[in-house]
Formats: sequence, C-alpha cells, structure tokens
Amino acid sequence: MFASDSSLEDAAIQRTIGESVFKILVPLRLRVFQSLSPSTAVLPCVAIANSYNDCFGAIDIDVRVAKIEAFHSTTPMNSPRSHSPLFRLVKISLSAAALSCALALPVMADVPKSLLPAFGDEGKEFTVKAKDGNTVKGWLPTDWTDNSDWAPVTATYTKLTDSPDKAAGAVRIKIEKVEEGGQLQLTTYQGNQKYKKGTKYLVSGWVRSADHTGIHVGVRQQGEPYEFYHENDLATGPEWKRFEFTFTPAMDFEAFLMFIVRDAGSVDLAGVAVEEKP
Repeated sequence: MFASDSSLEDAAIQRTIGESVFKILVPLRLRVFQSLSPSTAVLPCVAIANSYNDCFGAIDIDVRVAKIEAFHSTTPMNSPRSHSPLFRLVKISLSAAALSCALALPVMADVPKSLLPAFGDEGKEFTVKAKDGNTVKGWLPTDWTDNSDWAPVTATYTKLTDSPDKAAGAVRIKIEKVEEGGQLQLTTYQGNQKYKKGTKYLVSGWVRSADHTGIHVGVRQQGEPYEFYHENDLATGPEWKRFEFTFTPAMDFEAFLMFIVRDAGSVDLAGVAVEEKP
C-alpha cells in the first residue's frame, strides 16, 4: 500500500517538530558548553539537542521550519487538522522547548566567574626537587603551581574524583615530611593578581581532612617580606566543608592567592575561586 498525501505530510510535520525544537536549543547548547558544567539545570535541553543531532544530523532546519509555518498559516484555526493531536503536539513541543530554555538562562547568569584560573579537572603531573633532597610531586589543575621547592618538604598532590562540586576539580595534598623552617605552598601565577582599593573580594572553595590537618589561605605579597595582606585559617574535618571569606583592600596592591600547610598530614582542596563582589 502507498501512503496517502496526508500521512506523508503528517510524517514530515512530526520530523519538523524535532527540527524546530532543535533550532531553539542549538544556541543554548553552545552557550551551555562555553559557560557551564554538565551538572547544571539545563541538562535536559542539552540532552534533547544531542538526541536530535544523533538522529537527524546536520540539516537545513530553516527550510523545514518555514514549511510548518506555512502549513500553520494556511490551515484555518477551526479546521479539523488545526485541532488534531498532531497539530497540538507541534504547539506543545515548541512551547515546552522555549520554556525550558527560558528557565535555563537565569542559571547561566548566576554562574560565578573566578578571577583566577579554574580549579578544575584539567591539569598535569609534575615533579620538583625541594631543599635538602626532598621532593614535591603529583597532579595539579592547569595553571596552579606548587611553590615549595625552596623548603625542606616532601609532599604529593593527588587528583580526586569525589569533588563536592561536580563542576570543580579536587586535590589531596599529602605532606609526608616537613623539616624545621619549611611549609608547603600552593598558588597560581596566572589570572588576576591586582586587587583594588575599596573593592570587596570573596575567596571560596571546599576543604576536608580526615586527620584535621590545618590549612591557611590568604593573599600574599609577591616579593619580600612576603607578608599577607589578608588571610584566614580554615577549619577542617572528615567531610567536605565549604569555606568563604571576604576582604576589602584599604589600598591597591598586587598579590598571589596562596594556601599554606605547615604540618605533616593530609588535606583535600576543591573548587577554589576568587570573585569580585558588588
């Protein structure tokens, strides 16, 4: 049997439903992968877009959308076809897609932007010789650096897979030996290092230590006498704990954000960020 013109037209419309939804979702999909992690609330939109792309591939969506728009304009609103389940499905699908994307936009607007390199899952292994035959080695996120080669410290950085924030990376810092006068220092030389007078800054992240190893954080002078402009001791425990502290410079200065561990032990760090607040 040959399909009727009506059934062929219905099949074309069904296909166009997906194409129309995909047309709405493509810009969002691109914005999602540029600015968000896969753990955000817009995943349903991305999943729809990916599924459609797998099924239909690259096509000329504009032409097909134009066809359904023309069909809509030439079909009287009181005609049987205008009230058919298929026609209502077209309208519902497009409305749902538009609503999903609209709800996703506030999520993107709320994503914090760190002034420093992302403390993420991308990174590399390293090994450096420290003072008196000690060694510091392991894995750190891209553009984050151990600054302990001057000290009598032996330590290992290990990438973790249980970050409390799935959009952020996590690292275990195991300090095996710290001799007199030594301490482990973790910092980054990239990103914003200039802090402005009267501007409020927020330092945040996650910390954990099964043996309650202490960790210190602050913004420190780039040169001698290497003093901290603003600093804070972070309380640790066996579960991931969110930390946040703010500071407002009384003058302009340039400084590194630096974490310091002074005792042997193990401490985990995740999702470090510095934000400028209004």
